Amino acid sequence: MAPKDAAHNQKWRIAEVTFGIPMAACIVLHLLVPVRIDVTPVLSNCLLVAGITCISAGVALVVAARRQFAIHRQPTDPGLATRKIINTGIFRLSRNPMYLGAVLVFLGIGFGLKSMWFLVMTLPAAVASSLILIRPEERYLSSKFGPGYSDYRASVNRWIGRKRKRSH
Repeated sequence: MAPKDAAHNQKWRIAEVTFGIPMAACIVLHLLVPVRIDVTPVLSNCLLVAGITCISAGVALVVAARRQFAIHRQPTDPGLATRKIINTGIFRLSRNPMYLGAVLVFLGIGFGLKSMWFLVMTLPAAVASSLILIRPEERYLSSKFGPGYSDYRASVNRWIGRKRKRSH
């Protein structure tokens, strides 16, 4: 059981589970009942490049996020207490760059393998991540940091991009 001052009090509520279980299912399905995207050799090469690009971008996002956590001496484990909001580096562009990175890696594997299983299961993995991980983390951060977190939420999107300020 995680401490009470944490986003998650159950050890299984981690990205390794919300993305790992669908990925394991995809691997088994891809090996047992392969459903591949049938394309021309040129398109096949394009999918491979898209896959490598997605995987590279996903890994870069995770590395950038972990670097910010290290700089600010914050845990990456949502079962541990957070002492401050990180809104620098990659967190200026995404409130959840590690989860976004995992989605990109998932898509990249699907493109690279030309596997429909990976492409289709990316959405349920992202939805599970949002429901099981992100929303409870947002509630935790909102209750812990109040207006500071509300301001951050108002300026940076959950997945990617800064929000435009409305002119009155």
